[in-house]
Amino acid sequence: MAELDKLDIKILSHLQEDGRQSFREIAKKTHTSVPTIGSRVERLQQLGIIKRFTVDIDQGKIEGFQTAVLIIDIKPSESQAIISRLSGLDEVVEICVSSDSDVGIIAKVMGSADDVMRIQNSLTEPGINKARAIFIRDVIKKDAANMAASLIKMACSYCNKEMAEGAIKSKIDDKNYYFCCNTCKSAFMDKYQGFKKKP
Repeated sequence: MAELDKLDIKILSHLQEDGRQSFREIAKKTHTSVPTIGSRVERLQQLGIIKRFTVDIDQGKIEGFQTAVLIIDIKPSESQAIISRLSGLDEVVEICVSSDSDVGIIAKVMGSADDVMRIQNSLTEPGINKARAIFIRDVIKKDAANMAASLIKMACSYCNKEMAEGAIKSKIDDKNYYFCCNTCKSAFMDKYQGFKKKP
């Protein structure tokens, strides 16, 4: 799991609101520099947290356009073959593999109602026990970045005090540590160096 700090979360939140924002706009909103935003976004991309910059389409505005979820009960031994076939269909935009043996595969399908039903009706190979399409009427989105931000609680690496913004970050032996003040940082360094000197 990647380690994110509060600036990373703020950047993600701003990009979720509007992916077309320039680094300059985000830097102004987060009170930091353009190069800092650029390097943070590049790191988030390298970590795979930002997969791509895309367009959020309001499907309800497109006549005849439907979104559905295909729930496919499969034989576990056949999962790879079925996933491979679904991956080759343009209308299938996302595939999730369940850990529950009662289901198996959940696929998100986007297209016309005929496209969805055609795909459902084509799922008849022996490895599939049952396939059912459920059409989605409304999508209620929650802000994933704000949810993540609420879960992040940074604690001082020395005194364990929970910190707000303004933590002092220090990289020691390729690992990031966070401190509430310079006194804690110095005390931690003294203790750390003492441990390293021990045989």
